[in-house]
Amino acid sequence: MNLLPNPQFFLDQLITVADPIALVFVIASFLLFYLAKLIKDFLNPTFNLEKELLTHDNPALALSSAGYWLGVGIIIAGLVSGNFTNLFPSANPLVSELAETLLWGIIGILLLNAAIYINDKLILSAFSNIKEIIHDRNVGIGAVHCGSYIAAAFIIRPFVATPSLGSFYIDILLTVLYFILAQLLLFIFFKLYAKIVGYDLLKELEADNSAAGVATALSLVAIANIIAYPLYSSYNLFLFVLYFINGTIVLIGSRFITDKVILSKSALRDEIVRDRNWGAATIEGTLALAISFILTAAFSLL
Repeated sequence: MNLLPNPQFFLDQLITVADPIALVFVIASFLLFYLAKLIKDFLNPTFNLEKELLTHDNPALALSSAGYWLGVGIIIAGLVSGNFTNLFPSANPLVSELAETLLWGIIGILLLNAAIYINDKLILSAFSNIKEIIHDRNVGIGAVHCGSYIAAAFIIRPFVATPSLGSFYIDILLTVLYFILAQLLLFIFFKLYAKIVGYDLLKELEADNSAAGVATALSLVAIANIIAYPLYSSYNLFLFVLYFINGTIVLIGSRFITDKVILSKSALRDEIVRDRNWGAATIEGTLALAISFILTAAFSLL
């Protein structure tokens, strides 16, 4: 039995990696990352990103920025793996695909920045987020920002990856409408989550409780993964809301399991509030995220 792959396999992979078309889209991806930096800098003129990260070693901004760049990467991955809609039929096919990639990439990046603005005004409206992250270097708020960016990217990705409905303007309209609705659902989830954790979540976040920030961030990503799932196949409003309801119930149940079964030696509330235990918070959030992946896998069987 020959366990070595056929030499032709290596040749085919080498040709694929060296494909000029693939390299063009890799270059386009780097261009989108650069545009994402320019957009972020333009929208945040009150501080210098590089100075805060490299000179002031700001950990809160580092977490927030990490979420932003990962979010941009998730969106670009959706673009590269998505279906093109021949938005520019008179152009060369490669030029048309490249132009469409850049166009939807910019739209996705703008929505990503809009998401954090909306979340600041809804989820974290009790205090100034710029003050908390830049001046107070609040890691808890930085973690929530990180989770908010990734959650928003999970929701934006289906819009840039799924086929067109036949009109660019209809695509844009539906994208904006569902994006806004998704942000409202994230806000509702946050309010429900804050009710069931057993402590004043906003107070703990403002007090630089990094454990509370980590748990909240991962929970936001978990629910975003669930409500984004139906958008890959249709813009059915009923399914969209139904997945949110089911996902919220399951994720709240997962926190109960974490508290009463997995970490039964000590109350999860005490671990996060009193001890600011990153480990316990990470287990809570990671379990929620894992269950969200299992739930979407189960939905795919229906």
